[in-house]
Amino acid sequence: MDSRTTANRRGGIHHHPEAADRYLRARTADGIAKATLSHAKMDLARFTKQFGDRTLSIPPDDIRTWIAALPFSEVTKRNHFKRVRAFYTWLGSNA
Repeated sequence: MDSRTTANRRGGIHHHPEAADRYLRARTADGIAKATLSHAKMDLARFTKQFGDRTLSIPPDDIRTWIAALPFSEVTKRNHFKRVRAFYTWLGSNA
């Protein structure tokens, strides 16, 4: 198996950017506000830039360390965390 992929619970294989694109398309289909979608796209782009070459099973401590190192206010960091958590929640039931 390619080190950039992982099998999910249903046996599928996904790259981070591919999974993020599917998530954003699903959120668009859900009718989320354009501003919310725009923020989600930016945050997930940063996330996939950082972790795109790693599996979808990134250790939570690695994500926390990445968020803590972002050059943003605590509110913005919290928003990044929320968007990444929403992505993983969606991924757990839709990937």
